[in-house]
Amino acid sequence: SREDVLRTEAYMLFYERKRAPNALKYRRRVESIMKGPGNSEGTFYISWYWFVKFRALSDPGPIDNSEFLCEHGNVNVSLSTTPDPAPDNYSNVHNRTRRIPESVWKMLVSIYGGGPPVRDLVTCPACLEEQRQLRARREQEKRAIQESDKTYVEPGECWYIIDSKWLNQWRDFALEDKTPRRPG
Repeated sequence: SREDVLRTEAYMLFYERKRAPNALKYRRRVESIMKGPGNSEGTFYISWYWFVKFRALSDPGPIDNSEFLCEHGNVNVSLSTTPDPAPDNYSNVHNRTRRIPESVWKMLVSIYGGGPPVRDLVTCPACLEEQRQLRARREQEKRAIQESDKTYVEPGECWYIIDSKWLNQWRDFALEDKTPRRPG
């Protein structure tokens, strides 16, 4: 109501934009190098998210490429668009990376730090193998569910009592592919 608004104490927040005169200079330098004629220097890949922060913020913080890398330092398998990714299939990772010349990479790392450096977009062979084994395990679990899931007991057979929470986790793992973790 109007009375409630008049009774409350108003306050104002003032924000001051942090000026970083070098940030604009760095951005212009990066843009000029990237718009320049193609050269024979090597290339690196950088997180698109971090690159957007670099272009918009006065202090984007250290470079962080972990968004598109696995624990082994290669492209995360989950970024592949195919159900059985080949080691060189990295179509989704292009949406999360920006290709930059080596000179730009060196400049950005010297100013902001961070990393790790990524020269090639290669899907991790260790993660691919783990994913293959996980798919095989899920198929094995699906077959076990189909063979064991009965509503009746044959003579000489018995039922086992299993915790429903665990059973639901197992079904989610085996049938619905909701969780990568194995239950139990």
